[in-house]
Amino acid sequence: VWGFDDSTLYYLKMDNQHRPFQVWRRTVGKASGGKSGADGGDELLFEERDELFWVGVERTLDGKFVVISAASSETSEVHTVDLEKAAAAAAVNAGTAVSAASAAAA
Repeated sequence: VWGFDDSTLYYLKMDNQHRPFQVWRRTVGKASGGKSGADGGDELLFEERDELFWVGVERTLDGKFVVISAASSETSEVHTVDLEKAAAAAAVNAGTAVSAASAAAA
């Protein structure tokens, strides 16, 4: 999913069971900060460690938010990242999330 400025990409990573469990953010053209590997300077925004949950990511129709969802067969949760403030927000605050972006949405 592309971010607000079309230079930021939000994407999923799979675990060993091919379950989407992490949401990452990559800024195209951003230096990797000396990190090696495919992730370079990518930033982990959300991680769902419960193997019963699958993670999804999409952009709202108005283009103002990225929606991160985690769902199992019995329940689900949704978190939002305000794309106009995404640069300041480190990560989504939830379950096993990494920091605080949806705290303002709560």
